[in-house]
Amino acid sequence: MEYDWCMPDKNEFKAYCMIGRCSISISNGGISQLLQHANSGKHAVKVKQHKGQKTLSFLKNSKEGNISLAASALSVDQAVLRAEAIWALKVAVSNFSFGSCKDIVEIFKKMFEKHPVAQNMQLGDRKVSYVLGYGLGPLFKQEVISDVKDSIASGYYLTLCFDEATTAQTKKQLDILVRYWSPKDGRINAGYITSLFFGHAVAEDVSKGIIKVLEDEGIPLNKILMLSMDGPNVNLSVARKLNSELTKSSNSEMVDIGTCTLHKVHNCFRKALDDLPMNVDEFATDLFAFFKASAARREDLRELEKLVECEEKFLRHVDSRWLTLGPVVDRIISIYPALQEYFLKFLPKEKTSWRNLQNNARYKRISSALKDPQTLVYLNFIVAISPDLQMYLALFQTEGPIIHLMYSKMNLLLRSIMLRFIKEETVGSLKGSKLLDVDTKNFDTFLPLKRINVGEATKRALSQLNDVKEARMAMRSFLMKLCNLLKDALPLTNPVLKYLEKLHPAMRHVKDAVKRYGGVCAVPISGKLLNSVAKSHSVYAAALDAEKKLEEESKKRAHDDEKFENEAKKLKTETEEIIKATNKKIKNIQDDITAAQSCLNEGNERLQSAIKKKSFHDMKIASAMIDAASKQLKQNSELLNAEQVKSTKLQLNLNAKLFNLSSKK
Repeated sequence: MEYDWCMPDKNEFKAYCMIGRCSISISNGGISQLLQHANSGKHAVKVKQHKGQKTLSFLKNSKEGNISLAASALSVDQAVLRAEAIWALKVAVSNFSFGSCKDIVEIFKKMFEKHPVAQNMQLGDRKVSYVLGYGLGPLFKQEVISDVKDSIASGYYLTLCFDEATTAQTKKQLDILVRYWSPKDGRINAGYITSLFFGHAVAEDVSKGIIKVLEDEGIPLNKILMLSMDGPNVNLSVARKLNSELTKSSNSEMVDIGTCTLHKVHNCFRKALDDLPMNVDEFATDLFAFFKASAARREDLRELEKLVECEEKFLRHVDSRWLTLGPVVDRIISIYPALQEYFLKFLPKEKTSWRNLQNNARYKRISSALKDPQTLVYLNFIVAISPDLQMYLALFQTEGPIIHLMYSKMNLLLRSIMLRFIKEETVGSLKGSKLLDVDTKNFDTFLPLKRINVGEATKRALSQLNDVKEARMAMRSFLMKLCNLLKDALPLTNPVLKYLEKLHPAMRHVKDAVKRYGGVCAVPISGKLLNSVAKSHSVYAAALDAEKKLEEESKKRAHDDEKFENEAKKLKTETEEIIKATNKKIKNIQDDITAAQSCLNEGNERLQSAIKKKSFHDMKIASAMIDAASKQLKQNSELLNAEQVKSTKLQLNLNAKLFNLSSKK
């Protein structure tokens, strides 16, 4: 008879029935008591019910949707399946590798030794893979598709989003998502549909692939309101082909608001940098790489930072990231005196390092830049310009309905760059096509070189130069190129974006009120209305102040977080060095104990031999060895104990200090 329905109980004189979920006493009859329980009518009924539940009907959807079942309402098999599903969900959400699940069941069994669910789980890397790939994934995808179809049935349209990336296997992966209004959730949802893979992602293949996905999932092409995509030419071609198919089937086109402007603004900034005489990008990357490769160099720099009263760490500039150069350069400026001291004075005095560095290309580039007084000018100039672009990028990376702001913010961005070197009467408050018509190559409309807006810190750096004209001309050239690139990149003539500006909530309130009163002239000009108009500027200024305050608080939090991390890292490093030295001392003491024990053993052997020989001389020598070894052993044992206590206290002190730091944070 098989006893797979039972397992050891917490009480060693009992067994646990996993089907009946009860303890069985076996203290008197042992196996006979198990047989008695197995043959009981109650147990037989439970077994029959248990077998009947193999179909797992509890997982089927009801009309009301998914039902969350309490663990107490499930059989053991169902409870095991529930636990496996929960763990698979955790693997997906936390990006655990499938390999990390290889021995997870053994761990659960060890953690929950008496629990029937843990003891019956069967969950390895392969099972997690197919549970997610062929179980949970398709289920949740179907939920999204069903929700999308409900949205379409309610009369809503969708936005089709697609983004292309190159995988580690050098294939083109195209992820397809839809953004839609969910009647069930009462909000806008974004749902992932599927991914397509291409060798060469040509527009023809991509458009056909997207259309096929929509057909397979039962999503009509004529319900796609617009596309959300990056700006590469292949994507523009895809949009044209999809529009062509839509025109054939329904004689309509998708709404066009252009492609993602975030990439374009970043690329404009990057290309404009080419007009500066200094390669700021390369300089930032060289500095990061120089110190990243050597802990000794970082330590030397830290010591010099203390001497010049500045202490910061390098940020990494990533060319593909949107405008990381601004914050990176700002950090470089903050430790600029330490960098000059380190590269131009300290390293040449280090004979060992100096021999290796004389032919190092990166060191030569860094030293050359630090010797050039123009370097600090261009670094400060980048820091002055970056916020204009970063404000735009930060705004349109937030989640929320902000499409109505895009037209005005694009105009504001281009105007802010123009006004740095073009006369205000030329730019004024122009918008759209009129702003694009401003000639950014007409020197008659330019400000004098001395008056171009390059930032106060840049002006202070310029005062250290003998000839400022060359630097000012280079910075004006950068601004000219940036303007021309932005004029080509920003969709300022897009009529949809222009009209969407009217969707601003305040504009809607005003329009609704005018309509309600029956026209502009019919709106009663009350004291309350005049008071609102009079106060509007102060309310606007207060809103700006509040926005600025929030930004400052955010920066302060980021600074505090960074300060905490630096202090914690410094504290940990210092303590680890002490612990390392202590552990080394412990190892030496342990070696001494081993040697003393060996000497003691040898002395005992000699003493036994001397006793047998009845040699008093040898007995005396052996006794001396034993005394010396015993004394050494005792001393070293006491030392070992003291050092081990010290090591433990250091670790406890570190934990306490880290806790205090986090509490202050």
